[in-house]
Formats: sequence, structure tokens, C-alpha cells
Amino acid sequence: MRTRAQAAVLLLVVLTVTGSPLSAQEPPASRRAFSRVIVLGFVNLGDDTTLAWVGPGTVASVRADLGRDGFQTVGVEVSAVDLERLSRDPAQLAMEMGTASSAAWAVWGSYQRMGPRLRLTARVYELTEGSEIHTVRAERLRDEVFDLQDDLADEILGYLRSSVRASGDGAMTTPAGTTRLAVPIGIIDGPPPPEPPAVIRRDANGRATIRAVRVSALAVDGVLDDPVYQETAPASGFIQQEPQEGLPATEQTEIWILFDDDNVYVSARCWNSAPESEWIVNDMRRDSSGVFRGESVGLLLDTFYDRRNGVNIAINPIGGRMDAQMTDERNVNMDYNPIWNLQTGRFDGGWTFEAAFPFKSLRYRPGRA
Repeated sequence: MRTRAQAAVLLLVVLTVTGSPLSAQEPPASRRAFSRVIVLGFVNLGDDTTLAWVGPGTVASVRADLGRDGFQTVGVEVSAVDLERLSRDPAQLAMEMGTASSAAWAVWGSYQRMGPRLRLTARVYELTEGSEIHTVRAERLRDEVFDLQDDLADEILGYLRSSVRASGDGAMTTPAGTTRLAVPIGIIDGPPPPEPPAVIRRDANGRATIRAVRVSALAVDGVLDDPVYQETAPASGFIQQEPQEGLPATEQTEIWILFDDDNVYVSARCWNSAPESEWIVNDMRRDSSGVFRGESVGLLLDTFYDRRNGVNIAINPIGGRMDAQMTDERNVNMDYNPIWNLQTGRFDGGWTFEAAFPFKSLRYRPGRA
């Protein structure tokens, strides 16, 4: 029996909607540094004066966590009068201070003791729009305040990451359509999106970013004969994970990442120099380990882009599939069976597949990006 060395690569797929309102650009003079965030303060909503230190401590914690993730936080002095204004007219104050500091985002919030528990609330403002666009909350026991502050910072980071996307010139575009400067490292952990018509770009460290291509229609039948496969070059040049990690794959694999309003599609042409009679393919049971123990393709969809949670997919040439939900990098839920469409096919030299994953079958961070 023969099996080829398995190829693996970590991909960031950038869904670029060319020509849509989301790609609208402003003149360069109107740009603010996307990575700049002003953290205004946290107001005590209760009457427990022993908690006065929680507000400044939360500001410091949020600023530190944002800074470690590549954002630039702006230091400002917020007076007691300004804190009072935050509770009455937060949008106007956020606009004034954000404009003065050329920040793109403003964060402010409140805290309140609720019996033995403490609740933190943060409001995120997109400063070109001058309006609140997101609210996050975190709650823990009073003596877990430091973990609580980290929880809140994680929620804010998650929203900021999900609220931008790459435009065609490498800038970042918010849901409101305002172009930002190039994204800081840590938001896209890899090379910038490739310029059309290229679909893949690699950096000196071997990381790859693939540009997804919009399609108007795709017949999911396992046969790669739709026009997009002739009009769009595939991504290729994969490396081995096993048995010799880092070396070029012994067999060629070509993939396409496509999408429309409802689905993201992954299609592949998998070459195999051995005749089909020598392939190790013997299991069609859903979620069986046999699906990925022979000739197969594996996908890991990091839909939260947090390197911790995702969806693990395996596909073999006879239509066997495995799907599992992964959390905290180690917990695997094999009962996860989302709705998605898979069809496989053959060509002279190997096998093909087309898989359609409905966006509504996947979970990801809030926001349109």
C-alpha cells in the first residue's frame, strides 16, 4: 500500500468584495491610524467608594492588553468633570478627545458592584461615525477583579479585530466603509492580502495568505469545470507536515477558496502518482477516524481568528467526512455536525472535491467584517 506524504499549510483567507460599498475609500487626509485607540475611563455606577480604584485599574489593564496585541493606546488625562460627561454625553466627548488625538476608536465604560459580584461594561465608539457601535460586558466575583479586567479586554480586542477587513490596497476598512492605514502585525498574522489576480502571497517565514474570490454561482458536483477554475489560478506549493515537516509535499495539491453571499467554498485538485487501487481509502462513516487515516485532505477553519477555537474538517476521495468543533486548542467535540455540502470526483492523476460551508452553519465574531 502506498500513501503520499501529507501536505499542510495554515491559511488566512481574506474575503475581498471588490467594488462593493464596503470598499469605499476616503481621501488620505481623512485617514486616522487604525491601530490608535483612546481609552477614556470607567465610571462607578454604585455608591461603594472602596471600589474607586477599579476605574483607573481597568483603564490600565485594557491599555496594556490592547498594546500587547499591536494596538496603539493614547494616554489622556480624564478629569472628574469629563467622567461625569461620559455618563451624560459620551458620544460628543469621545469625538472631541478622539479627534484631538487622531484616534480611530474610543473606549469608555462603567463598573458596578452587584452583591458579591462585580460587573464591567465597555462601550466602543467608531470615531468617524461618532456613534456607539458595540457594547461588551464581563462579570465575576469581586475578588476576581484582575481576571475580570482581562476578560473585558479580550472582549474589546475580539470586536476590534472583527470590525476591520483588508481593502485592495492593503489598507483596512471598517464596517462603515472608512479606509484605515495598513493593519498592524497581530491582526493579520502573516503577509498582506495578494493583489488580484494573484491568489496567494508568502512571506520570508513561509506563512501564506490566500485571497478568496467571489463567485456568482458554483455547481457543487465535485467536477472542477466551472469557469472560475479556468479564470482563477489555484494556490499550491504546499509543504509536508508528515513524515518530514517543512519539506515540499511529495504530491501536488491545488486549492481554490471561493465565496458568495451564502457560502464559503473550498475546492481542491489532489494529485496522486499511485493508481487508485493503491490508495488507502476505506471509510465513509461520518466522524470516523478512518476518514483521515488514509488519502484525505484536512482543513482547520479558525473562524474566530484567535488561534484557540475552530472547526476541523477532513475529506477523503469517496466522500467520507469528519467535522469537529475545537475549543481552547485541545477540547474536541465530535458531536458537532453542521450542515455543509460535499461532492468528490476523479481526474486522470488524482481526485477532486468541492465543499460548500454556509456562513449560517459557522460561528464567528460579531460584525460584518
